[in-house]
Amino acid sequence: MQKLESGPLNSLVTKKMEIWLDGGHNVDASLILKNVVNQWKTKENFLIFGMVQGKDFREFLQNISYLFKCILVIPISDHQFISPKIIKKDLDNFRTNVFIKNNVSEALVFLRNNFEQGSVLICGSLYLAGHILKENKYKIV
Repeated sequence: MQKLESGPLNSLVTKKMEIWLDGGHNVDASLILKNVVNQWKTKENFLIFGMVQGKDFREFLQNISYLFKCILVIPISDHQFISPKIIKKDLDNFRTNVFIKNNVSEALVFLRNNFEQGSVLICGSLYLAGHILKENKYKIV
């Protein structure tokens, strides 16, 4: 897990929001994320989530979705991803405040426009994590 301290993506949220990135994409990772996010109790938490085909998004999200005030589901560019509509439909069965956005920038702007503070976790795929780092101008050596 990595905190995005600065970069273009940070300018899309309020100064009272933190952005965290994790490449976790399996059940074991969701259990670790659950422990980490539980330490954020004093803040509102938000999830931006995308996952590639072939992964089990249901079990992953069952472990952590209740920790978030709002979940934003996004596609993963340049990869075969699970449709955000499928993920949203599944989540709608047991929670509200699930939204589909076209990309991470749109998701972050939505959070800025609707909430004042909190921690944002972006996760669900190593490919997604790579795209986020690139979009945030992180130099991958």
